Amino acid sequence: MHHQQSTVQQTSIGFVRVVLALALSTALIQPDLAAQPVPKSQEPGFRSRVVDLVILTDNTRLFGILAPEQKTRLLVRTDWLRQSVPHLFHPNLDACLKDAQRAENEQPVLQQKIEAEIQSAENSATPDRLVIQNLHEVLEQLKLKTDSPPKLVILELDPAIVRRKQSQVQQIQQLGFLAVINHVHDAERLNKQDAASALQSIPPGQLIRSIPGEPNEAENSDTVNQQVNAILTAIDLRTGKKSELIRSGNLFVPNDGEASLQSLIPQMMQQNMQKQLEDLLGEGNTSQAGSEGEPQLKSLPPSVIGTAKARNWSTVEITSFEIQIENGTAAVHKQLFHQTTSGDWSLIHSVTAVASDSELTEDQTDAVRNDPQVQSVMQIFQTLGTADSNLTRAILMGAVVKSAAASAAGQIQDFVSSSLRGEFQSSVLSPVPVIQIHSTPAPPAQNPK
Repeated sequence: MHHQQSTVQQTSIGFVRVVLALALSTALIQPDLAAQPVPKSQEPGFRSRVVDLVILTDNTRLFGILAPEQKTRLLVRTDWLRQSVPHLFHPNLDACLKDAQRAENEQPVLQQKIEAEIQSAENSATPDRLVIQNLHEVLEQLKLKTDSPPKLVILELDPAIVRRKQSQVQQIQQLGFLAVINHVHDAERLNKQDAASALQSIPPGQLIRSIPGEPNEAENSDTVNQQVNAILTAIDLRTGKKSELIRSGNLFVPNDGEASLQSLIPQMMQQNMQKQLEDLLGEGNTSQAGSEGEPQLKSLPPSVIGTAKARNWSTVEITSFEIQIENGTAAVHKQLFHQTTSGDWSLIHSVTAVASDSELTEDQTDAVRNDPQVQSVMQIFQTLGTADSNLTRAILMGAVVKSAAASAAGQIQDFVSSSLRGEFQSSVLSPVPVIQIHSTPAPPAQNPK
């Protein structure tokens, strides 16, 4: 565990160094930003979200998707329910969720696929014992795995405990519905832009579009193949057999501490200046490289495939970022590509994490400012005449990006853990259980002092 934490910390610092270089190369050709204050983020209001709202008589606020019927039925994520409304998760509700466990019909087929992977790995000319060991561990997990409580539940709320209901307009509600049933991280707080971006990062074969879903034979086969590839990708990540690259536009920087920023900075500046020239001539959009974000990759460029082939790795992790300097926010995207048995590279999993300067502590900002590697980047730009206000802003945004990068790395680790346990998000969704709530639970009794 300590090794994993150290790896995440090193990855974050390496990522922040490149982000600082990109941000500052843009700052060199911008006016001094000292007079432009950075507003702090606030808790989003109802119209800034994509989900519906039900307020109970005890002022409990439930975020989810309201059903289009007279009864008050709200589709919610059970993880959000447990974390954000713990007092509603009383023993009766917990028992109902356990009773609503779903069967995994594809499990035996998946076990056969993993057994075949083990046989193939053992028959290889150069068997990788670490990979074989991990495959055996996954197989044992699949055999011992017990069904977990459903990830979604419909709460049927008694009218007597409902104070108010608010629904989003149909188009926004549909976006929220997709975010909720696909378990998008923090779906209950996202605005429409962030929700859409997160949904676009989900591979089409894994995107859940409706409930319930009844799989046909072809869908079952595709689902199992996706699960096998997810397991193989997770093993590559667990054993460190991956190629990790940071992306900015068409530039891919190896995130292994070997890249020379002195040689990369001119390329970054040229890329930013070319983009701004296109904007001035009306030939491009108004975004700046690394600030407004770029479309997520649907396939790997040949140059990246060549890098992975040279290193003899079958998994590539691409990290990209979006910086909103005026809002003090940053988003970090991670995409995992894996080379399948057919030789093609497929997008296996994507995550997005967002952070804001309003969430930072002074220690987090100081940690970035005092890091020797970051200071070396700052010195480069000081010699190029960057304004002090831009350097200060860059440090602040570097801390924001580092926070988002750490969150994204945590989500990737969750993907690895769940895949190795045989727990998957699938485009096939079983019927969602309905649980009736007739009263709000009383607060726990206080012990007399």
